[in-house]
Formats: sequence, C-alpha cells, structure tokens
Amino acid sequence: CLYTMAMSAAAMAPTAVDDTHSLLGPTESSDDDDDTEDADSVRMPSWWSHPLVCVSSTLVLLLVAMLVLIHTTHSVFALCGFIIAGLLAVAWVIFLLVLWSLACACFRDEGVKPGVPPAAAPIQVDVLKVGNGSIGMSVSPGRKRKGVQRDLRADIDAIKDTY
Repeated sequence: CLYTMAMSAAAMAPTAVDDTHSLLGPTESSDDDDDTEDADSVRMPSWWSHPLVCVSSTLVLLLVAMLVLIHTTHSVFALCGFIIAGLLAVAWVIFLLVLWSLACACFRDEGVKPGVPPAAAPIQVDVLKVGNGSIGMSVSPGRKRKGVQRDLRADIDAIKDTY
C-alpha cells in the first residue's frame, strides 16, 4: 500500500528537469509555451521509494542514530530505542527470509526432465454445462512439474478430439 502511494506520489510530483518518459519510451520536449503535459507522460520513480530499500535504510539509520545516542548520552532511553530498533530490524530480516522462502517455489526449474517418460494416460476433463456452452476442468494440460511430464500438444489434441 505504501509502495503504491509512493509510486503515485512520484508519478504526480512536478519535475524540475524535463526528464519525463512516455509509457512507450522517452518523449521529446516541445518548444511550446503551453504548460500541459501528455496524458501518458510519467516521471520515473526513485528507487528509494521501493519498500526493500526504504525500510532497510530507515532501520539502518535508526540503529546508527541509537548507537550515537548511546555513545554520547549514556541514556537508558537511548538503550531502549536501540533495543526496539534492533527488534524491528530482526523482524524485518525474518519477514524478508519468509518472503524469499515462499518465492523459491516459483523459481524452481521446470521443463522436460531427461529419463522421465511422458504421461501415457489420456487427460481427464470434467465438463460443466453452463447455458448453451460448457466449461472444461482438468489437471494442467502439458504440466511438467514434480513427477508429471505431460505433452501439451497431445493433451490439446485429445481435448479437441473428445470435446
């Protein structure tokens, strides 16, 4: 949510430099004295607005500030602030590790595995009649993950022939 708001604010912020880019590529500046901008002209956001950079750098700055306060004031409040900032930093690192571990499954190697024969069983399709048409539901045709090695072309041909 904060990232979306930062991106929106960055897109709406006025630019001092004529550094606008169209959604289709860089735009050429016009010599017109007219202050209107193209509707598809968007200022490129700063990388500081990304949550990974923004939150991480804020936590590091907070920890450094608390260390400086502890060193200069020898205050119990500074020590409490450092402990709270440290706990926030640990929670942020744990959060990033959980995100990373959940995302690892999305990047696993898929595709044809040598030595694993393609599935010989015909694809099963359950058909649900809806009005004048129908909806077919099946296991993923052409799936090549885990122990399943289906051939997409054979699955599509079987569906066309049967239904």
